[in-house]
Amino acid sequence: MAELRLENVPFPACSPTILSGWEELVAQASEPSVFLTPEWIGAWWRAYGDGLVSLLTVGWNSSGQMVGLAPLYGSRLPLAGIRGPQVVSFMGDRQVGSEYLGLLVRGGEERGFLSSLAAKLEGTWALLDLQGLREEGGLSRLLPETFGPAPPSRVHRERQACSAVHLPGD
Repeated sequence: MAELRLENVPFPACSPTILSGWEELVAQASEPSVFLTPEWIGAWWRAYGDGLVSLLTVGWNSSGQMVGLAPLYGSRLPLAGIRGPQVVSFMGDRQVGSEYLGLLVRGGEERGFLSSLAAKLEGTWALLDLQGLREEGGLSRLLPETFGPAPPSRVHRERQACSAVHLPGD
């Protein structure tokens, strides 16, 4: 497995290099979605991002190509007025009914990117609240495997599948 360099990117103030790589990755990702585009995530962040911490993470291979992007944010679980545990979630998951959220990963790079992301986030979260994953998608199976061996209660898998209509050419 090739070594990846992961970088936290300030959001929404991404550089043009990040934005163009992001758009290219949407087109080449193993599980693309309009709800993972910089335009959608940016609009969602402007509307709902107050009080949240951007954990947008980008992965680069040794030749400088963007191979993965994790549009994540951190928040605290509210507990009767005290500072609750850290929760990591997908940008786009609150209020608006976005579907097919997740990570953008170039085909064939899923395990490497997820392993690097899990190592980077290790010890920073108490709950992964990953709503909106494709139920039949490979990432929905790989995420719990990769972020283990944590107790299963620390990883939330979406139990209601997002609807899909496959069109010719999909």
